[in-house]
Amino acid sequence: MRFIGQHIYDLISRFRNDVYLESISESTQDHVVGIDANGKLYKQDVVDNISNYSLLTCTSTVTSSATDGEANAVVIPYDTEQLTSSSNTIILTGSGLSGVSSSASSWYMTTQGDYEFQWNVLTNTNTANNRILSGVKLQRGTHDGSTMTWADYDPSTSFIYDRGTGSIRKGSTTNQTLVTQASTQYYWRLMCWKEESSTASTEAITVITGVSCIVKQISW
Repeated sequence: MRFIGQHIYDLISRFRNDVYLESISESTQDHVVGIDANGKLYKQDVVDNISNYSLLTCTSTVTSSATDGEANAVVIPYDTEQLTSSSNTIILTGSGLSGVSSSASSWYMTTQGDYEFQWNVLTNTNTANNRILSGVKLQRGTHDGSTMTWADYDPSTSFIYDRGTGSIRKGSTTNQTLVTQASTQYYWRLMCWKEESSTASTEAITVITGVSCIVKQISW
């Protein structure tokens, strides 16, 4: 059959062979057409698979303790969302959640799903310029309304070796991992510490222009 102009069927229609649509115009739409398990066409919202993301940065530095070891780790002070998606549900805690201790400089996501974290940390020597090995790791936390409890999220540890000789200084580490935000609300932070140094007083200090963290939702 050949129809000139518009033809509308008010009844359910079934096609038992291939269907071809020709001369289809293109336009930006809020919906797409899909096919279910029975071959029925349906309309659904357009989903952007990377529509929830944030680039976290710092406006201040942090200095490690001069004492060796992870027990003396300090929190890297992420306090700025430099670039975000329009529907961003990634939130920084800033100076801390109201009434919850040990919750500053962390972030959390209010939309359930899987996320990818990618971070870079650049450090310089501080106090004494000499060889220093520094560590960086990710921690996950939960709170009971008054206190945040943190635990290492493994594997996420990496190290920075800074030669610390004259102008031959500074070092950085880059790492990434996947995490899940389910019904339990999780909080996240990055920690830095001095592992060992040639001079006991040498510390590591972060460099603002080289510290960032990308938080990106990859599934819903």
